[in-house]
Amino acid sequence: MCRKVLALIAGAACALAGLAGASFVAVGTAAALPASPSAAPVGALDNLSVRFDPDVRVVSGWAAAPDAPGQPTVVRVYVGAQFLGQTTTGDARPDVALAHPSFGGATGWHTTVDFSVVSPIGTGATMCAYGINPGSGPNSLLGCKPLFGSTASPYNPVGTIDAIITSPGSMDVRGWAGDPDGDRTTQIRVRIDGTTVLQRTAALPRPDVPVVVAGVGPTTGYRLVLPAIPGPHTVCLEAQNTGLAGLQNSSHCTAATVPGATAPGAHDPRGSFDTIRTTPSAGHLTYSGVGWAFDPDSGAPANVVLRTFIDPFGIPLSSALQGATLATGVSRPDVQAAVPAAGPNAGFDGTIATTDQARVSYSCAYAVNVGAGADHFLGCKTTPL
Repeated sequence: MCRKVLALIAGAACALAGLAGASFVAVGTAAALPASPSAAPVGALDNLSVRFDPDVRVVSGWAAAPDAPGQPTVVRVYVGAQFLGQTTTGDARPDVALAHPSFGGATGWHTTVDFSVVSPIGTGATMCAYGINPGSGPNSLLGCKPLFGSTASPYNPVGTIDAIITSPGSMDVRGWAGDPDGDRTTQIRVRIDGTTVLQRTAALPRPDVPVVVAGVGPTTGYRLVLPAIPGPHTVCLEAQNTGLAGLQNSSHCTAATVPGATAPGAHDPRGSFDTIRTTPSAGHLTYSGVGWAFDPDSGAPANVVLRTFIDPFGIPLSSALQGATLATGVSRPDVQAAVPAAGPNAGFDGTIATTDQARVSYSCAYAVNVGAGADHFLGCKTTPL
């Protein structure tokens, strides 16, 4: 093993010179065999693509050992002298098999590298991949790519926000997102005023999109109904690169103003969202919604729906939006004194979230209508950082 590592480092400069003219290979195109010592592995580092998190790159290419045709080849990835990981060939590469039948069809490789766990890397850093010889011969440099190169690529994801329909305490965000060389459906993140509030998949039918955007499928649509604090906001959609050739994620932003609570109609429920109470318990934090509500058309307890955003301390979760329904029934003599029609037990006080690695960012409450009338927005509350 020591002999291989020494050969790998000592031969890097010569091998790099031999690959200078063929370090980039478009997806689906086999590389010409680089000049290399007899019995050394051959191949290429084809692509270095991004994912949602800025420290993550997906590295891919192909490799084969001429002295071991059809056998897996180990590939190791470095930035300078830092070893970042290794993988083994096994991905289908029909383009390579067509050009070099003796290598077999499973010469492709890919691996995901997280740069947050290695030493600081400068903006001029280059990633290199090496093929490891399965025998006693030399290793070989498969290619290098800059980590922070140009971000212009026809393989980047695309998408947009078609419309934001606002109502008191709510926004209905609609649009589409897709990746020309990636997955059939694309992950999206929604940011409100710079904070990621939700991650979902754009997978609703949008047969109109592939008609005008080459490479994307017909299931790229999304519709997200989100609770929103009243006032002006900047809403951004970020679409994740899912293919092996994309160099960046995409982002599209637009402005929206969310209205606040309005006066209830004659048959609408009414009430107030007073506060969010936080209670430590057995290593967890319990968040409770506190307020009151009643429906003038019903003498029964009223239901209040709370839609809550959970902030997982900078790690977006697909479950970041939670819902809870609380029934009134808590004694609120103060409410009865001010609003006799509410009765003595118009209060609600119940759990809306329990977390240990996150916190409630904000929650919005809506009283559910009974009979004539419509549901009524009661307000939103935030919790301290």
